[in-house]
Amino acid sequence: KLAQEEKAAKKRKEDELLNWSRAVRAQYKTPSDLVEVWNGLTDRVETLEGQSFFSAYLKRSLLVSAAKGEAVIVSPDDNIARLFRVKFRQRLERELSNSGLTVDNLQVVLWSDELTEETNG
Repeated sequence: KLAQEEKAAKKRKEDELLNWSRAVRAQYKTPSDLVEVWNGLTDRVETLEGQSFFSAYLKRSLLVSAAKGEAVIVSPDDNIARLFRVKFRQRLERELSNSGLTVDNLQVVLWSDELTEETNG
């Protein structure tokens, strides 16, 4: 029974992340090629590092735009957003560069349901 409950909880978390991803990408009108770049980047980091803090944080965040040297990553968690801005900024820029994107100005922003409600209301 415990195994079934853990499996159900894992499925709920995956569904929540998928729904969140869809909502964020719809709000920012993220092009499908950027979705592919981000998925490739997160998969590559996870393959190299396994379940590190960095790879886990990447999986919970999204690249939503990248053009003219500027990129925006959205996180649902303020602590992750802060770590990305302070501790992991250069690493993120390097990983984006390794994925073929030139990033001179990286923004990491916090996303919440309230933003969607404001734009829909």
